[in-house]
Amino acid sequence: MENQSLNISQVLHKLEPGCLLLTPNSRLRRRLMQHFAKSHSTDQGVCPSPAIFAFNQWCEENWLQLQDRGWPQARGILLSAAQRENLWQQLLQRSEAQQQLICPELLAGQADSAWATLQQWQLGQDALRQYQQHDGSLLADWADQFSQLCQRLGFISQEQMLQRLQCAFAEGELTQANKILLLEFDDIPPLTLALLQAAGTELERISLCHQAAPKTHLVAAESAEQEIQLAAQWAKQHLAQATAELPRIGIIDPLLGQRRERLERLFTQTFEPQYFLPDTERYTLPFNFSAGLPLAQCPLVDTALQLLKLNHQQLECERFCQLLHSPYWHNNHQL
Repeated sequence: MENQSLNISQVLHKLEPGCLLLTPNSRLRRRLMQHFAKSHSTDQGVCPSPAIFAFNQWCEENWLQLQDRGWPQARGILLSAAQRENLWQQLLQRSEAQQQLICPELLAGQADSAWATLQQWQLGQDALRQYQQHDGSLLADWADQFSQLCQRLGFISQEQMLQRLQCAFAEGELTQANKILLLEFDDIPPLTLALLQAAGTELERISLCHQAAPKTHLVAAESAEQEIQLAAQWAKQHLAQATAELPRIGIIDPLLGQRRERLERLFTQTFEPQYFLPDTERYTLPFNFSAGLPLAQCPLVDTALQLLKLNHQQLECERFCQLLHSPYWHNNHQL
């Protein structure tokens, strides 16, 4: 499989009938779909969606198709990440070495990750035991127990799903693609590669052309708040200077989870200062965050939690006033 460097338009141009394009994540797929929609926005009539999928999405859709058909090997419950970790925790709690484990909860995730990697590279328990190391033998024993537990409960792991999808393509239960384009894939584990080879008559690896790195500038700020304000003003200035298509600007904050509220407030003051006016109707702001809010901080859920606290003997005056003015539990116009 040769690796070609193409731009997005060239990548989409290679999508011929019967061709499938796979990406390693959903973010890259959304970028391609947005570019496709923009390039076909002036066309007349209806344009069919291109066959572009994130790899995990493509696997799950094929799996659901097999389950809808009642394929015998697809009978079972596909394990989620949380269910897998819970099963590993149960195994470690029942293990003879449990008393020697410092943090079984953390080890459960690590054991699952190690076992998944071995499965992806098609290495079984024997590969662990041949080195005659205690840790390897212990993980091999746990892996045996994990496989037996999944079989007894009717669970199917992600790696088992890939193996069975490979069999489905080989047996003709799923239709092969004429060509599969693999965009921006790095190292492809043997298990994934075997599935792709069974799913397509031809595989082709491609990558996107990347522009040369621009010059960087260091700007000193007196405080964290001023730093955020400077970043917001810089982004707004670049958007104002755009002549045709608005650029996509990304701002990276390593402490995003800790100061998301401050970032949102300062960016709103820079881009949409009228948003804070009481008579302004709510609307979507022209920026978004990759980190979400904790559920308890969402206004609707926060109001519900505050209502549940009304049976307390004491309640802060500020929180009580916020509850009175909340629009989520009464008609705010009747106050």
